[in-house]
Amino acid sequence: MKRLFLLILTLLLTSGLIAAQVQSPYDIAFERIEAARISGATELDLSGLGLNTLPPEVFQLTDLTTLMLYNNQLTSLSPEISKLSGLTTLLLSRNQLTSLPPQIGQLTNLRSLDLSENQLAELPAEFFQLNNLNELYLSSNQLTYLPPEISQLSHLCYLIIIDNALHHLPTELAQLKILSVDSCRLDIDFNPLITPPPDVVAQGTPAIMDYLRNQAAMQAQQITLAIASMVGLVAAFLLAFRWRTRRVGRKKKQAI
Repeated sequence: MKRLFLLILTLLLTSGLIAAQVQSPYDIAFERIEAARISGATELDLSGLGLNTLPPEVFQLTDLTTLMLYNNQLTSLSPEISKLSGLTTLLLSRNQLTSLPPQIGQLTNLRSLDLSENQLAELPAEFFQLNNLNELYLSSNQLTYLPPEISQLSHLCYLIIIDNALHHLPTELAQLKILSVDSCRLDIDFNPLITPPPDVVAQGTPAIMDYLRNQAAMQAQQITLAIASMVGLVAAFLLAFRWRTRRVGRKKKQAI
C-alpha cells in the first residue's frame, strides 16, 4: 500500500512539473521577441504559434526587416504595424484576416507581402501606397475586384491572386509592364472571370495584358467620341440659339 502511495505521489509530482514546463503560445512569442530585442535581430519568426493577437512588444522591434506571422489565428492586424517601417518582408498567410488597417500603407519599404489564405474581401486605399512591392500574394481570399489603383504598384513582378472571386480585371493592370517579363508572373487561375474571358486567360500573361491594353484603348476611344459628340451638341445648341436671337432681333426692328 505504501509503495502504491509513493508511486501515485511520484506520478502527480512528475505531471505537475511537466505541466509547469508547458509554455503557452504567448510565452513562446514573448521569449522570441525578447531574444530579438536583446540581439538586435532583423528577423522574427512567430509563425505556427496559434496567436489570436500580436503581443504589443513586437512593435518595439523597429530594426526588423522580416516578420513571419503565417499559420496563426490572427483576425486583424494592429495599426501599430506602421511602427515597423523598416520591414521588407511580411508573411501573413494562413490566418483569419478579414481586413487590413490603413496604416499598412506606411510600410513603404515592403518588397514581399504574403496575404494568401485569409478572408480578405477588399484592400484599403492606402494599400496601394506600397509602391516598392515586388511580390504580392493574395491567393485564397474573398476578393471580388481589384481597384484601378493597382497600377500604382509599378514594381510588381509577382502578382498571385489564385482562387478568389474576381469577375473583372481593371484595364489599369496593363500598366504594370514588368509583369509581362518572362521572369515575372501573373496568376489569376480559379477566378470566375468574365473579362478577360477564359480563352484569353488560358493563353497566359502576355495575352491577358494585350487584352487589357486593347480594352483600355477602346474605352479611351469611346470617351473621345463621347466628348466629341457632346462638343458637337453644345456647338449646335449655341448656333441655334444665336440664329434664334438674330431672328427675334430682326422681327423687333421690323415692328419698329
